[in-house]
Amino acid sequence: MRRRLIAALLLLAGTTVAAVLQSTPAQAAYVYQGTYIIRWSAFDCFGVFANGRSNGTQVVLTGCNTAAASQQWAVYQTGSNVYQINAYAGEQPLNMCLDGPDSSAFVTIYGCHGQHQQRFAFNGTPTSSFSTQLKLEANSDCLGIIGVLPSNQPSIQHGLSCGGAAASFFTLTRVR
Repeated sequence: MRRRLIAALLLLAGTTVAAVLQSTPAQAAYVYQGTYIIRWSAFDCFGVFANGRSNGTQVVLTGCNTAAASQQWAVYQTGSNVYQINAYAGEQPLNMCLDGPDSSAFVTIYGCHGQHQQRFAFNGTPTSSFSTQLKLEANSDCLGIIGVLPSNQPSIQHGLSCGGAAASFFTLTRVR
């Protein structure tokens, strides 16, 4: 009797664990694609304003300097044509992602959380150098260059129609 009770409890416990494992969504695998600079023109690149490292720091266009950590971006594939773009700091990526926040049109860096504001689609697959629009996965809006920040640096904004004149193509060039 005791053995049957123990066997029944073990079977019940095993069934419960299996049900929990089946209902738990799988974590997306992050596959490193390389570290890139993101160019708008031959002279203008994405950079983190004032080398900031806090949530909400704006991403601006600044003179290209491929050695500047504030202009390097680690690209990770998280799904089929879905990418997360991490800000870089010296020898390793920060846990800060390129972010198209719901509350602002300005593109910023923000602690990586993997939500729709931080997932981008490219026109094609990352190579050593490729031209693409940066499209937010959730709403298919594109990034573009509009206006000037109070710092007199052009701002990078999201929420633009990918077919519109304001949406930009950017060139990603691998630096490591």
